[in-house]
Amino acid sequence: MKKKILTIFGVGILALIIFSAVCFFIHSRLDVSSKAYVDTNIPLIVSPWSKAQLSQRVSSDYRQHVPDEQMSFDFDNFAKLGALKKYEGSEGTSFILIGTKMGKVVTANYSANATFENGDAEIIVGLIKENGDWRISRFIVNAPMFKDQKTFKELSAQFPIHPISK
Repeated sequence: MKKKILTIFGVGILALIIFSAVCFFIHSRLDVSSKAYVDTNIPLIVSPWSKAQLSQRVSSDYRQHVPDEQMSFDFDNFAKLGALKKYEGSEGTSFILIGTKMGKVVTANYSANATFENGDAEIIVGLIKENGDWRISRFIVNAPMFKDQKTFKELSAQFPIHPISK
């Protein structure tokens, strides 16, 4: 009886070790591919401050929740940073989430620093795998020159596009 319990325990430990090794291997590959995606595509978006370049790469969720007017507003502001002088690469990691509602969801979060003609900025990028391809699910540019600036939502509330008259 004792031998049987030890055998079952040993098999369980071995299965756990194999599972951990497979997960580590998969995670490492996802980190390499997501980092490569960010480091290839962010300069293509921020060099010309191209809304079109971002639009080609966004996730369906981003497209659904970020109106075109907001993207135009954001890119008009981002363009104030000027031309890209130096991209310093990104840092981040990927995640695999498994749930009963959405199944397996693969995401990644990265931060990259860049120097532009008119200042430095941190670019925060969220990714999600859609149909096997990385897509941008979040795109944020933080720069000292933007710290006191109103957001698109704040300005829209202050100056509604379609004011209701009584």
